[in-house]
Amino acid sequence: MNIVATRNRPQTIASSRLLGTVDAVRTVAFIGGCGLLFWQYDLAPVDWLFGIGIVASILLWLRGRQAFDLAWPQPLLAAFLGVTAMVTAVAGGSSRFLVTTIFLVLGSLALTSVLRGNERRRQATEMAIMVGGALTVGTILIEVVSRQFDWAFLDFLNREYLQSQGLFKDPNVAGGFVAIVYPLAAAWAMRRPKYRMRLVLLVTAVFAFGVVFSFSPMALAMFVIGYLGVAIALWIFHERRLLAALVAATVASLVLIVALVGIDKIPLYRYDPIQGYDENGRLVVWGFALQMFREAPLGTGAGSFDARSLAMFSSIIDPPAKAAPVAVAAPDTGPESLPGFHSRWVSQSAYPTLRAGDPSAPIVITLRNTGTKTWTKGTSDQAALEVSAGGLLVGEPSQPVAALPGLIDLSRTTMGIRWPTAQRVAIQEEQTVPPGAVARFIFQIRAPQTAGTYVLPLHPVVDSVGALDDEGILVRIAVTGYPNERGALPAPPAGTDAALVAAPSGYSLPAGAIRVANSAALISALEGSVPRDIVLADGVYDNSEPFYNVTGHRLYSATLGGAVLRAGISMGGNWGAGGGLLRGLTFDVSDPAKTLGNAIVAVWGSGAGTRILDTTLNGNGIVGSAVVARQVEGLVLERVRARNVTDFGILVDTNSSGVIVATPPLLKDVDVAGVGLGAQAAAAGRAEACLRVGNTVTVQGAQLRSCWAGVWTSGNVGSSFERVDIDGARFGLYLDGGTKGATFRELRLGPTVVGGLQATATGMVAMDSTGPGGSQGPTGSLPPAATTAPPLTVTPSADNFYLRAAVETGAIGFLALLAYLALLLASAIKRSSRVSWQWPLAFALVLIAGLTIDTVHWRALWIYVAVIAAAIGPQQAARSRRPGRPR
Repeated sequence: MNIVATRNRPQTIASSRLLGTVDAVRTVAFIGGCGLLFWQYDLAPVDWLFGIGIVASILLWLRGRQAFDLAWPQPLLAAFLGVTAMVTAVAGGSSRFLVTTIFLVLGSLALTSVLRGNERRRQATEMAIMVGGALTVGTILIEVVSRQFDWAFLDFLNREYLQSQGLFKDPNVAGGFVAIVYPLAAAWAMRRPKYRMRLVLLVTAVFAFGVVFSFSPMALAMFVIGYLGVAIALWIFHERRLLAALVAATVASLVLIVALVGIDKIPLYRYDPIQGYDENGRLVVWGFALQMFREAPLGTGAGSFDARSLAMFSSIIDPPAKAAPVAVAAPDTGPESLPGFHSRWVSQSAYPTLRAGDPSAPIVITLRNTGTKTWTKGTSDQAALEVSAGGLLVGEPSQPVAALPGLIDLSRTTMGIRWPTAQRVAIQEEQTVPPGAVARFIFQIRAPQTAGTYVLPLHPVVDSVGALDDEGILVRIAVTGYPNERGALPAPPAGTDAALVAAPSGYSLPAGAIRVANSAALISALEGSVPRDIVLADGVYDNSEPFYNVTGHRLYSATLGGAVLRAGISMGGNWGAGGGLLRGLTFDVSDPAKTLGNAIVAVWGSGAGTRILDTTLNGNGIVGSAVVARQVEGLVLERVRARNVTDFGILVDTNSSGVIVATPPLLKDVDVAGVGLGAQAAAAGRAEACLRVGNTVTVQGAQLRSCWAGVWTSGNVGSSFERVDIDGARFGLYLDGGTKGATFRELRLGPTVVGGLQATATGMVAMDSTGPGGSQGPTGSLPPAATTAPPLTVTPSADNFYLRAAVETGAIGFLALLAYLALLLASAIKRSSRVSWQWPLAFALVLIAGLTIDTVHWRALWIYVAVIAAAIGPQQAARSRRPGRPR
């Protein structure tokens, strides 16, 4: 016995040491991951570290050690996860989305076990989260500075106009993360033995900066709530000196902000609670969510929200004429051959235009059950779409479908993206489709590697009877030869830039005008509080910052183009009479620091009634935009020439919903060319439009050359475009969400326009094209590029944690999740103290963030859940052990 004990004892010690090392590794991995929360791309370093922590926890669990916390109320979280998995298995959904959710929940349960009963680890985690928040503010600061000084090597941080997001994928999430970390940082500063007042003020200033420059209204609201919570805590704990200092600093900060607003340094419209994308996107999707919940109260499966929203978007727009089925001889599908099973085509997404090898957006085809039997998903009576016997076809656009030769069997291609089989592209989305109801079939394709025109013929089937009525349904795929990497667009051929619009022309100078001959005199004249006529003598006018025309002065060049301004100008502000004028001037700007918002002419705030006439603007391939008008009331641009900018030639968009424009902008005889970041399309569709309009406008003559999109519209109703000539563009017209009732007359798309029309919604545009050819309707031949209908590219997102959870998990899982979160918050509030009050406040902010952020995969949510659960549960965690292991 003594020998056996001697032999076993070293093994036990070694095993214990090994398990201790594994526990230390997972602790370091989880806490280190919290410090890297400032980096939140997909598969960011935090994910790798959390993966290591989960693997280490599984190893401990296999050895019977504490690994995953299951103390109350964690069973509610386990119930939510179990219901989600079950619903996904039954109703369908995204396995990848479910795996991501499981990964985050397991990480949260493992982190809870790490922190349970260990105050040092909890404090280390809190410090790591604060480090992540501070680094987030640092990346936002770098982004602001890089934008101000146009540091090209930091372009990877500059992805949103007037919004900063650091290393996050969205500025709202970046600002929200900074806001939820602020209470933790303020509490840490309050606990310091020295310099508490300075630290509290510094922390508040730093985190306020990060929130403000994310320009996220929701993040700003969350920060204000957090700030009030900190102030209340100071009052409760009798920290009156700290509270007085915080209030005094706040008052001083507000005075500074008012001053910045007064000198037009902060664009207030960015803080409007409802932006244009809310009205046309987020709020619409929320309505869809309520409808989906009513239709499927038991859930639709993890990750199904986006595809279903997309299908609903497609159902509220008219299908394009060219997407109709091709007429074919109907086979014998009478009652004898298909007893009770019949279908009829209703609508489908427009045909996609793709680059070689690129995936398409989800394609939606809607069929009506015209038979007498119900289509039931998951049974032999379910309906599906399959590729017709001829397989994938290829040919020229002018060839009829019947003449197209077949390609190789689809089972040997990579065309199908998550198809049920190589020949079956989709199964009905709805669980049951009774007679008279419609079914949606949603699928994606990957473009072949060779440029050309392809046709994918489809027909409906029911498993129990085979093929249904064949109406000649097809998807025609136009594959361009443009590779995925950046590439230049073809230049318009010589001779196509004839004078299609009127050039800047002469004018008469007003009598009694103030005359200036240098920059100092111009600045002095612009400071006048009464609008005046100002005539600029021929010469160069420069300044270290943009010129500011707040009052609404009217500026003329003494001779056409003779006054050259090397700095941009701001028209309007937070006060002023409006009605400013620029006429006959030449802007030649090559330093973005000399502009407002990287625009040579920025019209905003009080700049209603601004007119820009007979003016030439050159950004020298460095400045972002020639004209950016955020105040569009009564705007007039006439005989304006814009050249060589990186983002937009002319942008007219209030970027605010609910704005009623009494006098829509008028753009007449505008000439824009050379819009892009070096090689065209380098901005990947985020900019590079010659003309970008987001409000109702009237365009009477526009010549647009060498840009990613000739005309890009969104959020406007009833706009009119006449005499528009586009060439050298990847897309002639790019019609984004909210574009309704636009009319194009005398539209010409030149020979080097790659795609005539790209849109996120169709059936909303009337077109009278003078370009070559027109749409031929449902005859089986592809319309020319000048009027090619677009693919459906709407990509709605929930932007609401609670709505997504309710729709995808169903009522049972959603109630379990709500009960879990409510218990955590209530228990945290009940147990809060002088050293832990910050956590219920921060957790409340996380729950508020879920109203406008899709936080189901937000790492911060699950980390905060773990910290709260570890603090409120019993000191000894319930152990998750492998069955049969000795205790």
